[in-house]
Amino acid sequence: LDLDETVLSHWSKKANAENASFKAEIRDEVPAFVDRKTGDSTQGKQVEIYQSSEYIQIRPDFKIFVKKLQRIPGFKGIVFFTAKEDRSAWSVLNAWQKYSPEVMEDVIGFYTRNYLRFDKSLKKPSKDLRMFDPSLQHVFLFDDNESRVLQKELNYKIPKFNADTWYK
Repeated sequence: LDLDETVLSHWSKKANAENASFKAEIRDEVPAFVDRKTGDSTQGKQVEIYQSSEYIQIRPDFKIFVKKLQRIPGFKGIVFFTAKEDRSAWSVLNAWQKYSPEVMEDVIGFYTRNYLRFDKSLKKPSKDLRMFDPSLQHVFLFDDNESRVLQKELNYKIPKFNADTWYK
C-alpha cells in the first residue's frame, strides 16, 4: 500500500490538533521530479520543494479496508511504501502505531524513499514489486499515482486522499 495521499494525508492546509488522526514529527521536504504544468522531467533544473505538515489524517474507513484485505485467500500481510526519507517515515509509522496499534498487526514491511527504483528510463523514482515476488504472481499494489509504479498492471488505482476535501 502506498501511504502518501493514498492511505494517509499529511499535506492538508486545514489539519490541526483537533481534526487530525495523529501528529508525527516530520521534517521532510519532497522535491518535485516532474514539472506539474508540463509533465517534463525537472532533472538538471531548479525544483519546487514541498514541506509536509506534522498533522496526519488517516483515510476514512481504512480499518474496514484492512479487514477486507485479510479475507483475501493467501493474504500474508501489508507492506507500506512512502516517498518520505527514513527519519520522517519512521516518525509517521511509530506515531500511527501508538494511535492505532491494531492496524500494524498485519504490517510485514515498510519501505521508504530509499527503496524506490531510480533509472534513466524513468521520469520519477518508482516502486518495483519484483522485490517481493520476482514472478509477480502474489503481489498487487494500491496507489493513487500510477506514474510511480513499474508494474502498472498490478496497481489498483484509487483516488488521491485529499484531507482538505474530507474536512469540509
